[in-house]
Amino acid sequence: MPSYDIRLRKRRDGAKLIYRINETNDLAAICAARNAAESGDTVEVWRGMQCIYVAQEHGGFSMPWSLVGLSASMRSNA
Repeated sequence: MPSYDIRLRKRRDGAKLIYRINETNDLAAICAARNAAESGDTVEVWRGMQCIYVAQEHGGFSMPWSLVGLSASMRSNA
């Protein structure tokens, strides 16, 4: 199972939290990160040295800047 880091920046006090989890795939890791976040937190999911997901949580919905699949598209252009 791949290992992921979930990085949360807490909106209310600016604290940074990092969790290491093992999940079956990227989507499961992203779902775990979103479940761990509170409203207003910034969420990042890292697989090794690659950031695969970034989002700013806003009261029940998020504005994701997902990087999932970026490496695959870069490989196809190489």
